[in-house]
Order: sequence, then C-alpha cells, then structure tokens
Amino acid sequence: LGINLNDKKRKMSIDDRNLLESFVTQASLAIERVYLVEEYRQMQIMREKEIMQSALFDSISHDLKTPLVSIKGSLSDMLENEKLDERAKRAYLENSYEETVRMNRLINNLLDMARLEAGAVKLSFKAYEIRDSSGTAIKEFEETLKDRKVTIKIPPDLPNVPMDFALMVKVLTNVIDNAIKYAPFNLPIDIEAGVVGDHVEIKVLDRGLGIPSEDLEQIFDKFY
Repeated sequence: LGINLNDKKRKMSIDDRNLLESFVTQASLAIERVYLVEEYRQMQIMREKEIMQSALFDSISHDLKTPLVSIKGSLSDMLENEKLDERAKRAYLENSYEETVRMNRLINNLLDMARLEAGAVKLSFKAYEIRDSSGTAIKEFEETLKDRKVTIKIPPDLPNVPMDFALMVKVLTNVIDNAIKYAPFNLPIDIEAGVVGDHVEIKVLDRGLGIPSEDLEQIFDKFY
C-alpha cells in the first residue's frame, strides 16, 4: 500500500494516521475474505472432482469388466475344450462379438463425454427424417434385437426435424440400450414419434419396472 500526500512537507496527525490504519485494516480484511472464499470454492471444486472421478472409475471398471469377463470366459472355454462342436463354437463367438460391440460402444461414449467436458463438441444442425435416425440407432442392436419384438410407429407425413444426426443417433442408442437391459426379454419395445405442439416428440417405450419417482429429479446427474 502506498500513500501519496499532496503536501510533501505536511506530516500526518495521529488522528489521520489512526483513521488511515482503520481503512487499511478494513481493506486487508475484505481482500483476505475474497481470497478465503475463492480458496474454499477451489477446494469444493476439487472435492467434487474427486467424487466424480471415483464414481467414473467405479462405473468404468464395472461396465468394462462385465463384457471382458464374458469374452474371456467364451474364449477360454473354446481353447480348453477340444470336443466343442461347431454349433457351440459359433455360440461362443457370437457372444464374444456382441460383448465386443458393447464394449466399443461404452468406450465411444466415454470419449464423447470427454469431448463434451472439454467443449470440443460442435453441433451441426440439418433437417433429417426421424425414421432415418431411429433406423440407424436400431441397426446398432441388430444381433441383440433379432429375437425381440420391436414396433416402430412413425407417421409417414412427419416433418423433417433440424438435428445433429450423429448425436441424435447416440441419444436413441443409449435409451434403446437401456430398454434392452432393464425390460423383460419376452416383452416388446416400442419406438414412437409424433408432433406435439411446435416440436416433435420421440418415445422409446419398454415394459420394465421404470424409474422410482424419487430418482426422477436426479436422473440426468452425472454417474447417479
């Protein structure tokens, strides 16, 4: 802190000096308070980051281990059991392929999430048919859905919708994957679309247990 007196020859009185020291004390306390608040905010960010990283590692390790264990088991059985017939070998290979596709999808999702976090995703809007985006998403699950009933109800006169096609396919893929995981195998999955007011609504409907009402508010919280 520097003080520039207009009159260089004039000395400050004790009262002026005390008053100045009071101002200085108040200013320093205010600055210190700002630093402490910022320090606390940084600590909170670090704590949240650690919690998030822990949840991310738990999620990744669980989701990656599941297909890896399945692939390893299938290949191990094929290598160790020389008496396997062609039908059994094919079943093992099909299972390994499905789990590899699933793992690849998970890794792509993680990469996309990293790009989103880094602000590296730029939206590219063009008008597309909902039928095209939903058809592309369903194609990702050709093997998984071959023995499952899927009904698609999209009106032929539905208008084209401005969207980022690749990201919309990703959204639908994730929701369809969720339906496959949590809905009973013997019950159908419906994909519907229609105009509601001034927008188009897409639904992926399954017959699972659903999401508990108390969890709905947090359903889009990361790693919840």
